[in-house]
Amino acid sequence: MSPSPHLTNLSAALMEKHLFLCIFLAFFLHFSTLSFVHAQVTNISTDKQALLALKARISHDPSNLLTSSWSTSSSVCHWMGITCGARHLRVTGLNISHFGLTATLPPQLGNLSFLSRLDINNNSFYGALPEEYAQLRRLKYLVLSRNSLSGELPASIFDNLPNLQLLYLRSNMFEGRIPSTISKCRSLQNLSLSFNNFTGAIPKEIGNLTQLRAIYLGYNKLQGEIPKELGNLAKLERLSLPNSYLTGTIPREIGNLTLIKYLYLYSNKLTGK
Repeated sequence: MSPSPHLTNLSAALMEKHLFLCIFLAFFLHFSTLSFVHAQVTNISTDKQALLALKARISHDPSNLLTSSWSTSSSVCHWMGITCGARHLRVTGLNISHFGLTATLPPQLGNLSFLSRLDINNNSFYGALPEEYAQLRRLKYLVLSRNSLSGELPASIFDNLPNLQLLYLRSNMFEGRIPSTISKCRSLQNLSLSFNNFTGAIPKEIGNLTQLRAIYLGYNKLQGEIPKELGNLAKLERLSLPNSYLTGTIPREIGNLTLIKYLYLYSNKLTGK
């Protein structure tokens, strides 16, 4: 006796459902494995290798601080100048300011994917700022002041730093134009690029950074006029542009800055009232 059409249809439906579940489980296991491998690759050992790349570039450590503290036999979270997050146990802070170090910046620091603070203020770092630091999406504070860093600022470095609040590059030897892409750092509150060799005009796009409270661009080799777009910065309290070869008149829009406390424009070639 041949099976009834009802039983045939039921059997086909069950087989189709079983096949679907097998395919689903196969995809699930595949992507779960990939996620597990990725998690394994980007763990604390990734941070450790990035920091060891920095240590390898240090040619002068007068106090022997990193040489003695940054040991492969101890946890990265116990190294001097390193802060780790309590939740993920990943490196969130690198603060080696005032150590008197001489080195170049390695691109591997761009792999510190949980880093929110990078502070190497007052050392003797030299060379370029690596483009790989654009990968530091969680970065809030970038403090590289009082070093000997040089070259142009990579325009791409500001493409993926939405959380950056403080950018201090004062007293280095950076040159070239200030990238207009800095306007993508919409959380930026403090911008200090003074005492460098920046040229060209002040990007009018800075007027889009509505969270800015302080701008320091003095003692550069800038050209052109003060952008009227700076008048959009309603929260601005400090505007410092002295000794920067600026020309033209002071924009009337500067009068919109009702919270301004300090306005430094001396030693330029400004005209008018």
